[in-house]
This record gives sequence, structure tokens and C-alpha cells, in this order.
Amino acid sequence: MLAPLLLGSAGGLLNVTKRTFEIDYQKDRFLKDGKPFRYISGSIHYFRVPRFYWKDRLLKMKMAGLNAIQTYVPWNFHEPQPGQYRFSEDHDVQYFIQLAHELGLLVILRPGPYICAEWDMGGLPAWLLEKESIVLRSSDPDYLAAVDKWLGVLLPKMRPLLYQNGGPIITVQVKTLLLAATIFQSLLLLESLSISAPFGYGNAPQNGIKY
Repeated sequence: MLAPLLLGSAGGLLNVTKRTFEIDYQKDRFLKDGKPFRYISGSIHYFRVPRFYWKDRLLKMKMAGLNAIQTYVPWNFHEPQPGQYRFSEDHDVQYFIQLAHELGLLVILRPGPYICAEWDMGGLPAWLLEKESIVLRSSDPDYLAAVDKWLGVLLPKMRPLLYQNGGPIITVQVKTLLLAATIFQSLLLLESLSISAPFGYGNAPQNGIKY
């Protein structure tokens, strides 16, 4: 399922007057700058590829005919200890997304907080378990407070990279294997941070894939 979230704007990478990426529900299609658009994307995990090879891998994806990439953002990769954030060198997700932009690739951002991706704890930091009563991936107040704090650090870094702000991010997937208890929490946080982009969630479909 995808739905538009139109909640404000911010300064971006370029001085642009009008860049839009929307969903035309009547004709079941995407509209990029008002025109019908189809993206062909592939997944790349920057956190599994040394920074030195990022450009090489992105170029190969473009040469394969892709016009977009999708990437997860693993929480535990960027916050290995509470309040200790890593966003430089191999952890520089902003640079990775900017590099994709420079190479002419659009980006589908999948920030979790749970990403699965065959990654340790699905991207959730192990230090969350230091509180024995915490219930992960639920509406547990301790879990949601930790998620709010993390996304409150990550999402402002992503805002200038949104398509309408001059960047390459056309959509944001707020969860993977979504639990209904946390959907509203994610949407409220996106709204509070003025994240404006079509958003979606990843879940096992009941009857095919639905958007």
C-alpha cells in the first residue's frame, strides 16, 4: 500500500521551483513532475559494501537499465550504543544517496526501524534488550520512545534529499513486515519532522501485491 504524505517542505540540494512525485490513484500510476513515470529499481545495501566500491556498484546498476535503487537504513549500524551515532566513512548514508543522485538514480528509502534484510536483529540495536521488560516491534512505550529518538536523528538528515527538495528520494517505506500497532507512530513522526513524500510499508500480501 502506498499513499501520499504532503506535509511541508525544506531547502534541498538544488534551487528548484517545482519537483513532484505523486500517485495517480485513478489510473494506477506514478506521476513524476506531473508526467506518467515508471521506475525500475534494484536493491543495494550500502552497509554491506565498502564506501570505496559504492560508485562502482551504482554505475553497474544504472548500466543494467535501472533508473532507481532502494536501500535500507539499519539502525544498529548507525547507533551501536545509545546516543553514539555513526554517519561518516562507510556509515555515510547521506553521501551514498547523494552519489546515487549524481549518477542519475532515484532512491526508495527504507529506514525501518525494523528492516529484516537478513541483518542482525533486523537492524534493531541489541542494547534495546538491556531493558528486560521491553517488547520490540510493538506499541511498548519504551520501544516507541527509542524509535522516536532514532528517527528524530535520521529523518532530518534525509529531508534535504527528498525529491521535491532537489534530491533523489521519491518514496519512503516506513516499515518492513509491518505490525499495525506501530503504523500510526511512524506516520506521526514523519508528520512532526515535515517529511513530505509518498510513503509505503512492506508486508506479506494476502492476495498479490497491493499499492
